[in-house]
Amino acid sequence: MQALLGELNDAGNALNIVVLDACRDNPFGWGRSGSRGLQVVSGQPADSIIVYATSAGATAADGTGRNGLFTTHLLNNSCYARATEEC
Repeated sequence: MQALLGELNDAGNALNIVVLDACRDNPFGWGRSGSRGLQVVSGQPADSIIVYATSAGATAADGTGRNGLFTTHLLNNSCYARATEEC
């Protein structure tokens, strides 16, 4: 994740949006850091928004389609889904 954020920082974009539709728990708990799942991102580049599908230590809903429940609703309620409408 830090490598991705480094790339976004180097790109010099006016705005970066990262959507993490993933569980933030780790049922296996065998990571080297000893932490469980996705943690809060440190060193976030300026002009960046990081959106999580669930809170720390929680499980995100998978949904029934290609995307998780969070991303499905995010896309359905965004300008992306209404490309013919003025946003």
